[in-house]
Amino acid sequence: RLIPRDNIKIVSLFREPRSRLISLYRFFKSHTPNDEFADATFVRLANELTVEEFFERPEVRSTTNANNHYTVHFGGSLALINDDRHVFSKDGLSRALEDAKRQISALASIGITERFDQSVKLICKELNLPPPPPIEALYVTDKMPEVDPRFRRVGPVGVTPRLAAALEDLTVYDDEIYRFAVSEFDRRCAALNIFQA
Repeated sequence: RLIPRDNIKIVSLFREPRSRLISLYRFFKSHTPNDEFADATFVRLANELTVEEFFERPEVRSTTNANNHYTVHFGGSLALINDDRHVFSKDGLSRALEDAKRQISALASIGITERFDQSVKLICKELNLPPPPPIEALYVTDKMPEVDPRFRRVGPVGVTPRLAAALEDLTVYDDEIYRFAVSEFDRRCAALNIFQA
């Protein structure tokens, strides 16, 4: 909104909320906690703690990167990250979720990470751009050590009952936003006859 142009097109890609958080943890853990990352709190915590411990830590749970990220950013309410959820009224939460859905509906285009190729087709069609050549995913945690020597390999993360419980509050509102985003994505794809390969 602050870019000085008359015609601004906003596009957003959405990822399943729990997968997004697990990926965030793995990304932090792929950094070695020294040199340029020595003062990076989340890099240090990801390297010191298990994934369950990481998402149970108050300093992680209070950040908008972890706590209902989509709802906060699209619904415009930092009150959602307050651990005392009772201070956020039911009406306020409902308004934040409706605001988020309105903002998502107003996007120039939308993508779903888990359906990336279909997302590229939709985005290009909606923005009147020529389709690009095939896109290779390079900047993902599992490939980062090949691209940048500052990163190291990290193992996969399995979802234990303890991790599922830690992620529950952090994704409860984002789950609804994500379902709405997928529904909006499907609606647009159907309207433009763009189907998953």
